[in-house]
Formats: sequence, C-alpha cells, structure tokens
Amino acid sequence: MQQNLFGSRIDYKSEFESLWTKWRPFDMSKGSKKNAYESYLRINKLGYDMSKLESDALNYCAECGQRKVKTKHVSTWLNQYEPEAKQPANTPVTKEQQIQFAYVRKKIIESLGLDASRARLFLSEVKNIKNELPPDLQEFALQCSQAARMP
Repeated sequence: MQQNLFGSRIDYKSEFESLWTKWRPFDMSKGSKKNAYESYLRINKLGYDMSKLESDALNYCAECGQRKVKTKHVSTWLNQYEPEAKQPANTPVTKEQQIQFAYVRKKIIESLGLDASRARLFLSEVKNIKNELPPDLQEFALQCSQAARMP
C-alpha cells in the first residue's frame, strides 16, 4: 500500500505489485506508480492475459538493457501495450463465425451503398489500418477483414 497526496491509501493488486517490483528500467526511473496502476487497471478491464503482460514487460526491460536504450516509464509502456491478437491468423474459422462475418459484411455493404467488388476492396483495406484504431474498434476491424475473405 502507498499513500497518495491526500493521505488516503492506495491498495494495489498483487499482480500489479509483482510487475512493479520486477520492472528493471535501464537508465530511467519507473515513473509514477499511481499512473502506472491506472494504466494497468485499464488493460486488465480489456481482458488481456496479465501474466503475458508481465512477461512482455520483463522482456522489454531486458531488451532495452541489452541495447543500452532507455526504458519508458511503466505507465507509458502500459499505455502503448499491444498484445498479440487473441486468435492466431491460421486458426480455422468456425461456421458460426462465417455467419457472423457474412452478416457484418452485408451490413457494411448496405450502409455504404457499395457494390460487392468495391465492398470487398474496402473491407480488405480495413485490415491495413486495424492497428491504428482504438482497442475497442480493433476487434470490429478484425471481423471486417475476415468477412472480406469470405466468399
């Protein structure tokens, strides 16, 4: 536990404390623990694998040390954290997913007033910008790009 400026205590989750303790910055401070915790909670709400996050964080610090590059503050690194896609690219698409993708595709085509060939081109382009989108829209973009591959 740590006290904030107003004297009240912040009760950090043990998983965050583990990450905070193991973070070994190279030529840089860890930054604000409170800000890092807020970023950690945001990521946790998105449903990411927190043990993978900790592993990625430790790998990042080790890599910075090997390359002699300053690490980011913990909160900055957490705010920029982008785990790998939850579903590998080569995972077969289920029949239920095919139906969902077809529905999404149909709705996009209808809403944009595009013919089928232009809709397919548009949906395939969504894949190219997926990583530039906010996390809540990335799943939708993934569905759109998968829908574009459906016959």
